[in-house]
Amino acid sequence: MLFEKLKNNNIERWNAYINHIFANKLVNQTLKQENFDFYIAQDYYYLLTYFEAISKLSVFSKTNNCFDEMVSSTKGELNHHEQSLKLTVKQNIATTNYTEYINAILESKNYEDLLICVTPCLVGYYELGQYISSLDVCANNRYAPWIELYQTSDYKESTDKCIALVNELVDYDFERLNKIFLDTIELEIAFFDQVIEYNPLPTVLTIAGSDSGGGAGIQADLKTISANKCFGASVITTITAQNTIGVTDVFDLPTSVIQNQFNTVADDLDINYIKIGMLNSIDIINTVDTLTSSRKIPYVLDPVMYSKGGFKLMNDDAIILLRETLMKKAFVITPNILEAQILSGLHVEDIESMKACCIKLYELGAKNILLKGGHLNTAKMIDVLYYNKEFYYFETTKLTTQHTHGTGCTLSSALASFLALGLSLDKASEQAINYVQNGILNNFKVGKGRGPVNHFYMLT
Repeated sequence: MLFEKLKNNNIERWNAYINHIFANKLVNQTLKQENFDFYIAQDYYYLLTYFEAISKLSVFSKTNNCFDEMVSSTKGELNHHEQSLKLTVKQNIATTNYTEYINAILESKNYEDLLICVTPCLVGYYELGQYISSLDVCANNRYAPWIELYQTSDYKESTDKCIALVNELVDYDFERLNKIFLDTIELEIAFFDQVIEYNPLPTVLTIAGSDSGGGAGIQADLKTISANKCFGASVITTITAQNTIGVTDVFDLPTSVIQNQFNTVADDLDINYIKIGMLNSIDIINTVDTLTSSRKIPYVLDPVMYSKGGFKLMNDDAIILLRETLMKKAFVITPNILEAQILSGLHVEDIESMKACCIKLYELGAKNILLKGGHLNTAKMIDVLYYNKEFYYFETTKLTTQHTHGTGCTLSSALASFLALGLSLDKASEQAINYVQNGILNNFKVGKGRGPVNHFYMLT
């Protein structure tokens, strides 16, 4: 019988598929809910293509609509998954590879190839259901509805019919069909692998300069992103020689290196948000603008112009270009008072002028503005957010300390992290400001000058 021959010829990989750790994690409920939700989303994308394949087999078949029950069963799975979807998840690479493989066989319009292509999924899930039923599944297992779906008599009937159709094939090319059978098993295994490997932590990419002292720039960003439960990746634009006392040297990386860093990361990682920091030349700004525009990933722009010690990091032409390009495309910008004055051309000295500055920046093209009020001569720290044409005010205690190196970088990367985690801009701003405040309260007494905030204060 052809099916048994195909299965036995690939028995090692077939068993790896049926006995996949995915099944065991379902049984003992060690599969995290977010991973299962990810699976449901990926399976939904897959089933859309699989449903088309089964439907096409019904047309190809000469056995009088024997695929009707399979079509009905697959439609039932789709409906079940639609009701269960809890995450907005993009189609992952393993799912894409599988669906593209099925589509390629669909386009060939070869009945034998298509039948063999759909068989490992249909039969495999039934055997998976039988394997699970042999294990000790607790009565209140939260994955019981999924497990039971593949143990029903209707599903068994569809499986039996599929095997019978495979066994009815005559005058076939065994080597070709065996390759399709094995390829499909490998795609099934990869499909389960992606569920186990899925990491629900959002990825935040920081594009900024390197601070050799570790208190600001890329170094501060990555610490902040990690502390706020996101995965951090980086694109370094500039290398600085600096410490808590000041900056002694600045070297811009070639734009080709910046471009390669970005594309290498973006081609591999699913980036949820970007934080853009130090960009101190026209060429670098143009490069970053082109790169971010091509990927259409939302970003937070921290328009870094001066170091904490007053070292100018961006020339005037670069500032103008930044205002005309990246500022208009950012989801939110996070200037301090000095930077906001340069960008807007307005003088800021109190809350009312902060509000006027925000409106001016909005008129210049900025979508949303979080204007930091640390430079105001006030008893309290007041940051102003202009979001969807509404003002939000965040008041914190002004702390007397020189250990505030990297607060701007830290705030913007924290904001990007909270946005990546799904918070609205007002809530993300509140959380980011509180994070910086706690980092200052628990600062490190590092260096002889302006020390850094404590990015991991919650662990100390």
